[in-house]
Amino acid sequence: MAIASYIGRVNSDGSVNAIYCHNAGYLRHTGVMLISFYQGIDKVNELLNLGDLSLLDEYVSPDPNQVHTFDNPQAGVTVAYMRDRNEENLMAREFKNLEEFTYMYNAGGIDCAYLFDVEKGQWLCVDSYRFEQDELQPLEDVLRENGIDYENGKAELYTMNLKF
Repeated sequence: MAIASYIGRVNSDGSVNAIYCHNAGYLRHTGVMLISFYQGIDKVNELLNLGDLSLLDEYVSPDPNQVHTFDNPQAGVTVAYMRDRNEENLMAREFKNLEEFTYMYNAGGIDCAYLFDVEKGQWLCVDSYRFEQDELQPLEDVLRENGIDYENGKAELYTMNLKF
């Protein structure tokens, strides 16, 4: 069973851009990956430009000298539906504000949401099936409260023999 998440950005004007990530959306994987390898708006934008993901990993771009496909991804490289499986129309969604994003999140049965706050320069998160806007907390605090070591950048991936 997949643990789905949304990964996005809260812009200065309050609008939100977000992508869907199908697998490993839990704190011990996606949370650790984001706080360890996707700091700063340039990295966040690079990630969002991929569109919806199958799996978030340490690197956005594969080594161009090696094969990287949806069924045969390079180790440590994010797997994206549009780039790696040639799917269409799966780019980041735009929401006019956090309230609109929250409504979509709550209606979609998503397990976790991770939003990079452009103004604060930090990742925020909510780890539950339903949330209100004021429940977003700094990801660093949520990881610490859950006893998750993110300092070494080592994320846990529970594969359960999944085929991506």
